[in-house]
Amino acid sequence: MDQSLFQFLPEFDPRHAKPEKACIKKLMFNDYGDKIMSSNNEGSLFVYQLDCQSRQMNKVPIFSLYENVDSKISDFDLVNSDNLICTISQKQKTVKVYDTLLPYSFGKQALAMEFKLKEATGNLVLANRRKQTLYTFNGRTGAMTELDMRKNLNVVNQYQLSKSEEVTAVCLNSREDTLVTGYKDGTVKIHSVDKYYEAVATPQKQLYQRESIDAFPLSGGKKGVVQRIKIHRGGLYASSQSGYLKLLRPNV
Repeated sequence: MDQSLFQFLPEFDPRHAKPEKACIKKLMFNDYGDKIMSSNNEGSLFVYQLDCQSRQMNKVPIFSLYENVDSKISDFDLVNSDNLICTISQKQKTVKVYDTLLPYSFGKQALAMEFKLKEATGNLVLANRRKQTLYTFNGRTGAMTELDMRKNLNVVNQYQLSKSEEVTAVCLNSREDTLVTGYKDGTVKIHSVDKYYEAVATPQKQLYQRESIDAFPLSGGKKGVVQRIKIHRGGLYASSQSGYLKLLRPNV
């Protein structure tokens, strides 16, 4: 994994890989299981075609975004079942939607939509297919922005999820009506994306919070930073930066 999926690129010599940069950061499949998408710590993203019968992966990516082209992708998600992906760049303060069926070039034919984050940077992005919206998260401030894909990524709402703790992980359930967020202090919160209320002390709206779980409490003077959260067959799982994995709730 040290050489990431860069090792399959014909023009790249894996002996020159830098493990601290080329390590895979995120990996996901499309809904059909015949494409695999990966991003690395260098900020690049690749899409590979899989042969489900032979269980072989094409060594040349069918779509790629390099660091020098898209300036360090912080996170990405699959917008539909197959070809549309959304990315967020913390450095550029942008959210973009790409059609991976089109070849990316300097002409940017594959770029379908783009939104500039004016007020703050963003480090996480999540697509809600049911609502046809994107959620962008400014981890440091605990803020979340909802963008409407049907209106060229216009801002729908802005929410304040946390006032003091950094958002480090996010996921939706299969019905896409429940949002789960993980924080730097080891807390996991469960929200309803269809319910919110107006807060008096802040201009941002507040999502209705169903539950707050102290998943990885302070231990030995170290915070149990939530690294990943996932809902699988109704169960809520979370992992910490210190290497722990827990089933937090059997049914969410």
